[in-house]
Amino acid sequence: MKNRTYVKASFREITQSKGRFIAISLIIFLGTLLFVGVKAAGPILNHSASQYVDNQNLADMQIISTLGITEDDEKLAKEIPDAKVESGYQFYYADAKKNEVVQVFSYNETNQQNQLVLKEGRLPKSETEIVLDDIAAKDGYKIGDTFSINDEEQLKNKEYTIVGFANSPLFISTTERGYSNVGNGTVDYFVYVPESNFKADVKSVLYIRFDNVKGLETYSQEYKNQIEKNRDSVKKIFKNRPEERLTEIQNEAQTKLTDAKTDLADGLAQLEAGQNQLNQAQDQLIQQKQALQQLPESQQATLLSQLTSAESELATQKAELDANKTKLEKAQQEIATNEAEINQMKVPTYLFNVRADNPGFQEYGDLSERIAAIADVFPVFFFFIAALITFTTMTRMVEENRREIGTLKALGYTKFEISKKYIIYALLASALGIITGVIAGTELLPRIIYELSSDRYTLGGVKIYYVYTPIIQATLAFLAAALGSALLVLFRELHDKPAQLLQARAPKPGKRIFLEYITPIWSRLNFNQKVSYRNIFRYKSRMIMAIIGISGCAGLMVAGFGLKDSLSSVTDQQFGPIIDYQAIVTLNDDADTTKDQEKVIAELNTESAIKNHLMIHSETVELRASGKANLNLTMNVPENKTEFKNYIHMTNLDGKTVLLSDQGAFITQRAAELYGINKGDELTIYDQDQEPIKIKIQDVIENYLGNFLYLSKDYYKEVTQQEFQPNTLLVQTSKMSETAETELSERLLATDKVTNTTFMSTQIKAQEDSMSNLDAIVVIFVVLSGALAFVVLYNLININVSERIRELSTIKVLGFFDKEVTMYIVRENIVFTLLGIVFGYGIGYVLTEFILQQASMENVIFPLVIHWPAYVVSGGMTIIFTIIVMAVTHFKLKHIDMIDALKSNE
Repeated sequence: MKNRTYVKASFREITQSKGRFIAISLIIFLGTLLFVGVKAAGPILNHSASQYVDNQNLADMQIISTLGITEDDEKLAKEIPDAKVESGYQFYYADAKKNEVVQVFSYNETNQQNQLVLKEGRLPKSETEIVLDDIAAKDGYKIGDTFSINDEEQLKNKEYTIVGFANSPLFISTTERGYSNVGNGTVDYFVYVPESNFKADVKSVLYIRFDNVKGLETYSQEYKNQIEKNRDSVKKIFKNRPEERLTEIQNEAQTKLTDAKTDLADGLAQLEAGQNQLNQAQDQLIQQKQALQQLPESQQATLLSQLTSAESELATQKAELDANKTKLEKAQQEIATNEAEINQMKVPTYLFNVRADNPGFQEYGDLSERIAAIADVFPVFFFFIAALITFTTMTRMVEENRREIGTLKALGYTKFEISKKYIIYALLASALGIITGVIAGTELLPRIIYELSSDRYTLGGVKIYYVYTPIIQATLAFLAAALGSALLVLFRELHDKPAQLLQARAPKPGKRIFLEYITPIWSRLNFNQKVSYRNIFRYKSRMIMAIIGISGCAGLMVAGFGLKDSLSSVTDQQFGPIIDYQAIVTLNDDADTTKDQEKVIAELNTESAIKNHLMIHSETVELRASGKANLNLTMNVPENKTEFKNYIHMTNLDGKTVLLSDQGAFITQRAAELYGINKGDELTIYDQDQEPIKIKIQDVIENYLGNFLYLSKDYYKEVTQQEFQPNTLLVQTSKMSETAETELSERLLATDKVTNTTFMSTQIKAQEDSMSNLDAIVVIFVVLSGALAFVVLYNLININVSERIRELSTIKVLGFFDKEVTMYIVRENIVFTLLGIVFGYGIGYVLTEFILQQASMENVIFPLVIHWPAYVVSGGMTIIFTIIVMAVTHFKLKHIDMIDALKSNE
């Protein structure tokens, strides 16, 4: 009976202290929501993408050859273990009139891989029907429109009818379609044309799906590791194909060349025979002319007419022979040229592209990785503040009920029976906060993050599931904070005797504070101010907890704004202060002569916006180390190291400007950090032919995007034992419009000496779009940090008031006005708030720096940038929350029942 009564009293405690119960539940709710939600966001986003690409049977690998895919390649691919193989056509087409570049794919309804997601209309049923990229529909194309692909070498038809719009799992990003070697160098749309339209004898690509990765999340490390193993095994199987394919092409060409040589020989023989006949006829004509003079004049006229006619006919025959001779000489020259080209043909390149090489695919994975990296820091700190305040609140609650505990103990209740009330209270508050936080965090945050970036991806929605690890971590932590704190204080209180518990704790003795020794200041304070400052230092634990709570929340808000500032400052720190060129022109492999390079430079100089240019040698090299993933670096070697400083501003980690020298190489910061490389170290890199190159690091330089290695021309020659061969142009321009950039890119591609032109404006936009994907996370952080700050302030002030209710009632009885009573508390809170904001700025700065270090990726370092509005808004929000809470507190203080409060000890 007494236990049932006590349990009822436990629930009555909740109704009587609704504010405290709600505050504890809210703090636990917010902490759990952010911790679980952000921790689950990365895995859920990855899972959603994985489900989408698996449902559409996206190929795990694409094999592409620069000389096409033959039946032999297909047969070889079918020998790959655990693999399903399909083939197809693809090529790039540039429409100069529309200024569009499309990637044309073959559509075969029997193929199972890379299934299209139809958004409107239907799939093709006849040769003259196509399905177009869904982005094109947003750009004005409609079903029923005619779409022209005027490429007679590739396709049978020129005009096609659009019958549908679709998304392809090959392109999960709506902002990126990859690069091309035609037009302006950037793909605008993809289009699927029925396979029967294609003329080529050889296919363009092999699509492969592996059974040994079925069921693995596409962004998981297990998937990546297995795919790399698969790629290595496929490369071994195709190891000899480049040489074999070259031999096949050369043999085919030689066969045609042999036939041409035979035809040429026959033609030359006929030409010689015809020439001999012509010479004989001319000799006979001369003899007949001589004989004509011996005939009578009456016969001469008739024969002369006949000879003149024969002479005219011989002249015609001679002209024909001369024309044939010219043709044969031209054919002979063409045969010689073709023979030289056949002998100089390069070994074809076989590319083994995996999903991460698809446009936009890795960017989406990077988003999830950044969220995961941030989730390791920000929510944890947020969680810590929430747990700390929960611990404080529960501790104060038990201490306030000291006399009740003493009464129950005197009445014979056991320690466990007394503890049940607080266990029930803590469990209910924790359960309410944890359950609602887990549900809201898992169901809402990933959806919000996805929806705010959904216009950039075509994944068809987010697939929610519950990630148990953060749920278990949150549950254990908050149970420890709420239940553990209650049990900890109970353990201490229950050791006292009932007589001790029934007496109120003696207040801490008053003593002089440091401020009292500063007479000029202390003497100018009024009585109320002096009491407030004494109370602040008298109850140090209360002061410390208040400052920690407020500074933690203010720091979280500063960190939220700081993250946005830092993430958006990557391009500002990279382009201009470090990279000071506006375009990169990549030359073809065959543009290896001065004449070819001058042709490109001449075309560049036709553009008035061009200011300067510099020839460099650029190639991708690989850095390897035991126990670490291989790292690709872009190695740049300028033709003129003196001019290079105008294009790349190199600054070492001490902030000093450095210049290229012939004594060593310069490596960028992130690569050095990943591999533990320091100034003066020697290391080995591997070129594109996998040949080792030993270099010495002259210095480590600042860089935020990409991994680079810079060498002078002389040092490059020394370490590689190769001649310097420029293959890239760095171009400085004045500001150009997007249209002007596109036109220049098209003109450069038209020289047939340029592979691609990359403008830094495009890279800047791509990077800014990538960083903007995290805006949702930052907004969530700031909003929830503000909400936590409000609840924490309310809770701390509420605890302060409830602990000092007798003190406040006393001064009220002594005649203090309501405003004076409120100011009695407000003065202390103003000090706590201001100190909390100041310390919060420091915490926010340190927290932002730590988060950025964790969020830095293989090729990105985030600069620490926090603009002044971050501090102003964070401090301002904290002050506003304090004012709101104090207004509520003022209302409560006006209605204190002084008699009940003062006789509570009786």
